[in-house]
Amino acid sequence: MPVLYAGHYHESSGWGQVTRDNILALDIAGVDVVPRAITLGLANFEVPERICELEQGDPTQCSVIIQHVLPHYMKYDSHFRKNIGVFELESQNIKHTQWVDHLNIMDELWVPCRDMLDMNGVHTPSFLVPHACDLEEYSQDYSPLGIQNLQGKFVFYFIGQLNRRKHITALLRAFHTEFNPFEPVELVIKTNHHSMSPEDLAHEVVELTNKTKSLLGLYADVEQYKQETIITMNLPREELLQLHASCDCFVCPSFGEAWCAPAFDAMAMSNIVIAGDNGGPKGYIAHGCNGFLVDGSMEPMFGETEALEGFGTARELEFDISVSDLQKQMRRAYQLNHVERATMKTYAAQEAAEYSYAKIGGKMKELLNV
Repeated sequence: MPVLYAGHYHESSGWGQVTRDNILALDIAGVDVVPRAITLGLANFEVPERICELEQGDPTQCSVIIQHVLPHYMKYDSHFRKNIGVFELESQNIKHTQWVDHLNIMDELWVPCRDMLDMNGVHTPSFLVPHACDLEEYSQDYSPLGIQNLQGKFVFYFIGQLNRRKHITALLRAFHTEFNPFEPVELVIKTNHHSMSPEDLAHEVVELTNKTKSLLGLYADVEQYKQETIITMNLPREELLQLHASCDCFVCPSFGEAWCAPAFDAMAMSNIVIAGDNGGPKGYIAHGCNGFLVDGSMEPMFGETEALEGFGTARELEFDISVSDLQKQMRRAYQLNHVERATMKTYAAQEAAEYSYAKIGGKMKELLNV
């Protein structure tokens, strides 16, 4: 019987990308999937032709519904044999939030990382379904993006929104404390913010980097520190992959990641990835094999101002990365020799293959029992 998949696949966000990948993975696995778009933000993404074809299916014939939405939009419908919720969470201990009640009315939950399999207060059976990826996309040759001052340097980089959770300050602290201005290393920060123009955002990032350097107090003037390369313009998918091809080591210093698509992209592009030993990244990063996992501790959340009402309080726990261990792992990545880097690239390619449309689609098909 056909499966109805409701989600935000017309959006250009990372969430939209995951939804599109899941739909295509189900299709590759032979599941008769009928997509239906739900729009909350700017639905401006031109979806693949195959998804447009699948949209022509008849939803009234579907016996299972997959709801890839925030929990407070999940609804149980007895017309379906099974109601499945796709859920991602960057913190722990949400039992005091309104989401728990919505999650508990579903028949089944699909989560992207093992840390979410035992959520406090959630009684609905949860199953591990990692994100799917298009392996062909990573197998192509991408020319470097053409950023000045990177040639001949070892390039650390970050891709993500400018918000508290991404914890860019930890990356700045680690980079500038560990490496002196004369070492052949660079730091690229590619960021965005939904409410800022690229120009205003660039000003905001410069202020953040200068404030961090001033508080480090290593040099008398912030101009004495190495200058970051800051990119705030929106980049199409191909140019984002070109950015990965221009750099060497992706750093994810977040307070929490259920998956982290840019980190996975970096790994699949055979770059070194450094991330906290928590959540999604520790599912596809094997320490010392295709990247490095950084120590940290689970701490009560503090200072979150962009969360939904009732969220981001000290009742929730988040991963606080160790800046000193982040320094250590960044130095370790920089000091790898050519043989060690080649070995890591081979392992990364093998690991990425485990998340193909065919393999993840097959896993979803097995859970659907269709």
